[in-house]
Amino acid sequence: MTRDFVQEVNESFDRVPEYANALPEYNDESEGEYNERVGGDDAYVLMDKKKIMYGGGRSNFEFCDMISLPIR
Repeated sequence: MTRDFVQEVNESFDRVPEYANALPEYNDESEGEYNERVGGDDAYVLMDKKKIMYGGGRSNFEFCDMISLPIR
């Protein structure tokens, strides 16, 4: 991995706006239960354990646990 690539990733990450809202309080038995509870309301879409395949074979990653949708 070259230094330029690391710098490019860091600069890209720095351009992502910080989430301005507070997530609901964590008072569940596990992360999975929390994700299901919070991801089940209208403000978030549950993405936990949904893998994105890339590159063939078994190459995949989990994009995020939950994603918020803009209110229109």
